[in-house]
Amino acid sequence: VIPDVDLSDVGIYQSNVTNPNYSQLTLESHPIRIRVCDRVNDSLELVRLYENTNGPGWSTNTGWIEPNVPIEDWVGITTDHFGCVNKIELSGNDLNGTLPGLRLNTLDTIILSGNNITGGIPNDMYIPFVKYVDLSSNSLSGRITEVVSSWMLITNLNLSENQLRESIPPEIGDLCELEELEMNGNGFEGEIPTELT
Repeated sequence: VIPDVDLSDVGIYQSNVTNPNYSQLTLESHPIRIRVCDRVNDSLELVRLYENTNGPGWSTNTGWIEPNVPIEDWVGITTDHFGCVNKIELSGNDLNGTLPGLRLNTLDTIILSGNNITGGIPNDMYIPFVKYVDLSSNSLSGRITEVVSSWMLITNLNLSENQLRESIPPEIGDLCELEELEMNGNGFEGEIPTELT
């Protein structure tokens, strides 16, 4: 039992039970996923995205940062039945700048393709339940950071047509739910890790 759940409790848990009479036998539960809906946090995180990517210069920014406009009415934002952000879709919307380390634990989908996002994927980006990430056709550079290997529920990852360098991290092979991986049009060095097979 986790009383008074808050953002610090977000994560994936597993319960293990061992009978003292049969110590070799341990029962494990299915993963227990705890998400916390915090609309104030979500709105502040979206404001960070807006400010880091020159929101006033976007092609469309209807609703963003406008007084008394709820986040579900901001263009490109979809919320779940609790009112928290579960999808960001701002492809081809003239986002210019770097990605902030977003902390959105209810986010399922983020599509920011066809913009001019520079820099890398921040290591402090906390989107543990994300399933679909499309950052293709931007100007992302550097290496793929370790944070990607924490997206254990991801099914689709598209990082194609960027300026990513260095080697492909073998940890991507640990993403057991991953069905589609696109990374063409980058400048990767070395061989494809055998872990991806």
